[in-house]
Amino acid sequence: MTGVELVILLLLLVVALALVARRVATPLPVLLALAGMALGLVRHALPQVPALQLPPRLVLTAALPPLLTYAAFSVPLGAFRANLRPITLLAVGLVFVTMAASATAMHLVHPATPWAAAFVLGAIVAPPDAVASVSVGGRLGLQNRLVTILEGEGLVNDATAFVLYQLAVEAVVTGRFTWGQAALELLLVAPLGVIVGLAVGWASVVARRHLDDPMLETTLSLVVPYLAYVVAERVGGSPILAVVALGFLLRQHAPDIGAPRTRLTQATVWRTLDFIITGLVFMLVGIQIGEITVRARIGPTVLAPAAAVCATVVLVRLAWMHVVPPGASHLAARGSGQLASWRERTVLGWAGPRGVVSLALALAIPPLTADGRPFPERELLVLVSVAVIATTLVVQGLTLAPLMRWLGVGDRLAPARQEERARAAASRAGRRRLEGLVAEGRLEPAVSAEAGRWLREGLGVDSGAGYTEVRRAVLAALDAERDAVTRLRDDGQIDADTARRLETALDEEDVRQRAQAERAPDERDRKERAADERA
Repeated sequence: MTGVELVILLLLLVVALALVARRVATPLPVLLALAGMALGLVRHALPQVPALQLPPRLVLTAALPPLLTYAAFSVPLGAFRANLRPITLLAVGLVFVTMAASATAMHLVHPATPWAAAFVLGAIVAPPDAVASVSVGGRLGLQNRLVTILEGEGLVNDATAFVLYQLAVEAVVTGRFTWGQAALELLLVAPLGVIVGLAVGWASVVARRHLDDPMLETTLSLVVPYLAYVVAERVGGSPILAVVALGFLLRQHAPDIGAPRTRLTQATVWRTLDFIITGLVFMLVGIQIGEITVRARIGPTVLAPAAAVCATVVLVRLAWMHVVPPGASHLAARGSGQLASWRERTVLGWAGPRGVVSLALALAIPPLTADGRPFPERELLVLVSVAVIATTLVVQGLTLAPLMRWLGVGDRLAPARQEERARAAASRAGRRRLEGLVAEGRLEPAVSAEAGRWLREGLGVDSGAGYTEVRRAVLAALDAERDAVTRLRDDGQIDADTARRLETALDEEDVRQRAQAERAPDERDRKERAADERA
């Protein structure tokens, strides 16, 4: 069996597990990781199956740019800004605290690990992966503002951990570390990465405004995240923040670039790409964990620090949610007047499984230092990291939904009610647009009534007399409905999945109306010829 054949089989397995995940209460990323672990454990009994390696550079450069861009594109901008303080506290403050606490636990339990190497481990296990948690929370009706906090934390914490990891590795490899240099690097890489992402995004927006080809625009949208990542990396900025800033900018300008048919094409391509990359990456993460577990010599030397570090990352997050006053008191959106209850804070505290980035950083630990000596305790650091990733991903991923049900957090019917309210709000916006056009004298009342009747009842628009005016009124109303959905989404009143379904439906109707408009002259000619023949 070749590597290509194995990848094909893994993709088929991803599709099969996705179907299973729809019928069981297990998040798909967790199910994929479990299947991957099983494959990694049994692979050694199947000599015809090649070993699958997960090059860290491949994960960071090939997988992260599209995944983070798509995630940032899906986050509601207004809700993100309103919750910027709690997101920053979690994505920056909690990452620092978790790194320090984990490093301390590692050094205390295994004193042979130098402090610098222990901080490398702390940076590896500090950032949670929010993919599984967000999928569970959204499905079980966790409040939108709390889901936004989890999504925002997942977008930014990787960048914080990545910079801290580089500083810690450099301290071990070179033997030199100064707080001044570290602080300067931390202050420079973040804004520089954001600037690169915004610059690349703006250039992409300008270019796409001059294109009217779904294939070319979709191809450009796929290339731009990699461009932002590589450019930010070359100039010394944060590549992760670059692609996050890119996703935010593209979302903000989404209504201005691309026709409805282009948006439909891109939505299908990007959702498919996100599914494939996420599925393969989590499957490969599981396989790597299984492979490393089989090859490793598991004993007290590994189990004791692994248990200590794993307990530390879980307890520190729970304590942060309940004890740190800024972290607890600002979990409400600005001006909402509501604070997260202790039950909701417990759910947020438990929603901290480690995942793809942590494994990539662990595997990227260099084997040698600058003077040619082995990296201190490298094998142990990798094993402890793998243990933390496997334990948190499986245990927290599988128990988050039962915990939410036990605490009474979330409302299963909330997504359906959100969609119903959003449809009603969009319909009202469409009617107001028609009424405004009539009041301005730009639309005849009869045409407005016909367009409103079609929007209300879903009737077809006659291609005869007055068709052009009615169609224009319908398209104007559809634009107003789309704007209403965008506002609800950006304000965090509806989740990304609900907004995506409504936007897709509106774009599909827009495309159908324009297609009918192109066929209308031929239809009128046909009717006129038929009338002439009867005469």
